[in-house]
Amino acid sequence: GAALGPIAARTLIGVVMFTALFIPYVVRKPGAALFGMLVVGLVQLPFSPDGIGSLIVNVLYGLFVEAAFFITRYKRYSLLMMISTACIVGAIGLGIGYIPSGLHEFAVSAQITLWILVMGSCILGGWLVTVLANALTRSGLLSNLNSEDEEIVLE
Repeated sequence: GAALGPIAARTLIGVVMFTALFIPYVVRKPGAALFGMLVVGLVQLPFSPDGIGSLIVNVLYGLFVEAAFFITRYKRYSLLMMISTACIVGAIGLGIGYIPSGLHEFAVSAQITLWILVMGSCILGGWLVTVLANALTRSGLLSNLNSEDEEIVLE
């Protein structure tokens, strides 16, 4: 955040959403998102200037994504599910830190731009999950996804 500024840093929420969604999309088991984001947080811990805060944020994202798959009983992995989950969890993530980080004090146009950029990055993150995981499946690197699962084929 210090290097990019508050608006640019928040647009990276879509990158976090990619990680938080890729793991459960591939594993397709209860707890995958939470466990995956815990591991991501632990790996980031020594490298992040936020310290333990980075771990907490990753675990929260894992919990929020886990909740979305729990609601669907871990049976929906469509493109729409990935994008909507990314956008909802991204909005929650942005909203949680909105006032503490002073984003509410920005000009209205900057706030609107921020929300548009965050939602755009979340849409991109959710879409990339399906595209990359399905490409890895077609290449044979991911054997647990099969043709009966919801797969997006781009032609």
